[in-house]
Amino acid sequence: MNKGRIVLGGVLAGVILFGGDILVHGMILGARWQAQMEAGHVLDPGSMGMVLHILMPLVVGVCMAFLYALARPRLGPGPRTAMLVGLVCWILIYLEWTGNAFLFQPGGRFIPFMQVVGGLVATQIAAFVAGLLYKEGAPAPASPAKAA
Repeated sequence: MNKGRIVLGGVLAGVILFGGDILVHGMILGARWQAQMEAGHVLDPGSMGMVLHILMPLVVGVCMAFLYALARPRLGPGPRTAMLVGLVCWILIYLEWTGNAFLFQPGGRFIPFMQVVGGLVATQIAAFVAGLLYKEGAPAPASPAKAA
């Protein structure tokens, strides 16, 4: 496993996920989130919340790149494997949490719907890029003891 490429692809995937969050939650849903905060349905995340909003996509991106590196020998390198990893990550990250928000969050269903759609697009792009950047390291040379 090429740890450097996992980190590189993972950080870039995390940046893509964070950018997707900015697009969905800031640009598309910003006014709706503001209305939810003013109605008292959502707390202001404060500075610690913003730190977590930046760090969590990076952690998820590195985990996504790691999962791609694990899946690659079994499923083969390339976009198909990356997209499958992205789909698994989307299911694990977005469906459960957003499903609960869809059922229990006051203020309509548009916010959770956009989270699911935006999350699917972002995870697919992030996984594709992480897979594109991942290359296996050079194989270790055989030791003389193993060659005999």
